[in-house]
Amino acid sequence: MGGGGDDPGGGGGDGIRVAVRLRPFLPHEAGTASCVHVNTQGNQISIGRSIAEGTDGEKKTFTFDHALPGNSPQSAVYDACLPQLITACLGGHNATTLAYGQTGAGKTYTILGPGSASA
Repeated sequence: MGGGGDDPGGGGGDGIRVAVRLRPFLPHEAGTASCVHVNTQGNQISIGRSIAEGTDGEKKTFTFDHALPGNSPQSAVYDACLPQLITACLGGHNATTLAYGQTGAGKTYTILGPGSASA
């Protein structure tokens, strides 16, 4: 993960970069306390009951190449993930953007944006 090297995708030589975007709550989930916190400065996602309860209890923190909150506009997702891939493609390299996750995790929302909620 993270930066530089000879890799055209900027992934530090392995060619793989991972970005996470938190899906915003669906209408029927409104008012629910979130157990996930996004730290955009450190590109980290923290998961645990302590976040929802506002305590210092047990939580797990994961670091990615990019961590985006659910209210991020599509332009932020694009700017974080795609310019280096496009440059690599134009330079003759292969590149793929992939959304992966369980049903309802927000894959379509992440790729197509807020207008795709019914897709």
